[in-house]
Amino acid sequence: MYFSPGIYAHIPGRDRRVRTLTRLRDLLAPNGLIVLGPVLGQPLRPLSRARLVDAVRRVGRWAGFRRLAEPGDRFYRGHALDRAETSYRYIHYFRDSAEAEAEMRDSGFVVTERLNTACWIVRPRPLISA
Repeated sequence: MYFSPGIYAHIPGRDRRVRTLTRLRDLLAPNGLIVLGPVLGQPLRPLSRARLVDAVRRVGRWAGFRRLAEPGDRFYRGHALDRAETSYRYIHYFRDSAEAEAEMRDSGFVVTERLNTACWIVRPRPLISA
């Protein structure tokens, strides 16, 4: 199954991304795989607006404000195919590959190959039989 690199990062919210991958896992044929790619963010400067916003989001979510956007969430203006010439778009930038792999693990997947930084092959984790 091909899950276009970058599309995964346009799904808002970690829980929703994990649920989406879980559903895709359930649709796979035996021995199936998914080609997808998280969008890895560039390292942030020590004093940047994005770093400050992410810090406020972490503190707010720790304090129980779950409706805050997650650290790594960004909104940007992009071209649209509908009536408006431009509209705001959402994207989640993962801090590093470990953060993205944790979501995939929580969905029941394991990264088996990295074709490059933007294109990974993931397969369902083998079930451990007791």
